[in-house]
Amino acid sequence: PPPMTYGQNVEEPKLAEAYKTIIYWQNGKKAEETVYGIDEYNVHKKLKKIVWDKNEKLLLSLDLSKSDLPSNYTELSYYTTNDFARNINNEKIYRNSQLVESKFYTIDGQLKAVEKYADGELIEKNNLLTKRKSFYKNGQPWDGEFEKNIGQNLLTFELKNGVKINQEVVKNIDNDKIIYKGDYKNGTPWNGLFLVERDYDIELLRYENGVLNGIQKVFMNYYDDLIEEYEMKNGVHEGFRKQYKDGKLINESVYKNNRIVNGVVSDKDVKNVYTDGKIVEKIYSSDYSDEIKRKEKYIDGKLASIDYYNFSIKDNEQEFYQGKFKNQQPYEGYFLNDSLISDFPLVNFYKNGQLTTQYSYDFLDKMDNYQHYMFDIKSSFINGKISDGSLFKMIGNTAI
Repeated sequence: PPPMTYGQNVEEPKLAEAYKTIIYWQNGKKAEETVYGIDEYNVHKKLKKIVWDKNEKLLLSLDLSKSDLPSNYTELSYYTTNDFARNINNEKIYRNSQLVESKFYTIDGQLKAVEKYADGELIEKNNLLTKRKSFYKNGQPWDGEFEKNIGQNLLTFELKNGVKINQEVVKNIDNDKIIYKGDYKNGTPWNGLFLVERDYDIELLRYENGVLNGIQKVFMNYYDDLIEEYEMKNGVHEGFRKQYKDGKLINESVYKNNRIVNGVVSDKDVKNVYTDGKIVEKIYSSDYSDEIKRKEKYIDGKLASIDYYNFSIKDNEQEFYQGKFKNQQPYEGYFLNDSLISDFPLVNFYKNGQLTTQYSYDFLDKMDNYQHYMFDIKSSFINGKISDGSLFKMIGNTAI
C-alpha cells in the first residue's frame, strides 16, 4: 500500500446498511426513518435520516454517512402516544452547522414559542401564547419577561438590563394558583417571598421593606424537601433555628443578635452543642453514616477532652478512648494523631502530660479498614524519648 502522509484526509470505509428505526404518524404513514450501519468495532452509526409530514410529503433527507453533518439541516422531536407520533414538539433549524432557530409547538400543532440564536447562544425568545418577548445576553436572561420551571411549579420574573424589576411570582402549573410572590425595588427584594438558589440548596426568603424579616426556609431541592427554617427580625438572626433530615426534626437552637445562645446545630458531619452562648460539645460523625467518630467536650469555650469511637487497641478494647487536656495540651489518656500520615494515624497515650506509649499497626495489612482502626503494635517512651518499639518521623513528605 502507498505510504500514509500525516495531515492527509483518509476517507472512512463506507458502511453497509444494518438496520432501520422508523417512527410512524398515528395515521400509519412514516414520520421518520433512520438508517444505521455497524463498523468493525461494533459501533452503531447513523447513515441516513428521512422525515415526512403526515401526508407523506418529504420534509428532510440527510446523508449522515460522512463524519460531519451537513451545514444546513433540521432536527425534529415529537409528541407521541403509544409510540406513534402525534405532532411535532420541537423543530431545531441549523445554518452553517450552528443552531439559529428553535420552534416549539402545542400538542395540537399550534406554534407556541420561537427561540433565536446567534453564534450558538440564545438571544431571543418569543412566547406566542402569552405574547411575551425575552432577550438574552451571553446566553443568560437580560431583558423582558422570563419563565423557569422549579420542580412542579413555574417561576415568572421580569428583567431590565439584567436587573430584576416589578414582581416575581411562583404558580402551580396544574391549577395556576399563586404559591408565593415578591416585589422588587431598585433591583433589590423589597416585600414578599423570594426564591434564592445557592450552591447546594435553595432558600425561600421573606422580606419586609428591603430587610429580611420573619421565618426563612431552606430546601434541598425544588420538591419541598425542607432542611432548615430560621427566624429573622429586622435583618438580624433572632429567634429559633430548626434543622431537618428526611422530613424529621433533628436539631433545634436559639439565636440572639446573630449569635447562637442555646441548642444544637449541624454543619456537614459535625454536630455543635451550645449552652449560654458557648460551645460545650462537638460530635463528629462518619462521612457515610451517622456513626459517631469522636466527641469533643469544651469548658468555657476551651477544649477539655476528646472521646474517640473510631479505633480500638487490641490489648485494651473499650467502648471509647478518652484523652484529657490541660492548658489545651494533651495531658492524660489517648490522643489520635493523624497529622503524621493522614491515612495511617497513630495513637499517643499521655500520663501527667508525658508521652508514655504510642500505638500503631501494619499499614499495608489494614489499608482497607480505614473507618475503624485496630492498633496492635506498641512503642514505649520515657521522658519523651523512645525506649522500646518503632519510632515514626517525617522526612520531607515521607513518613519512616
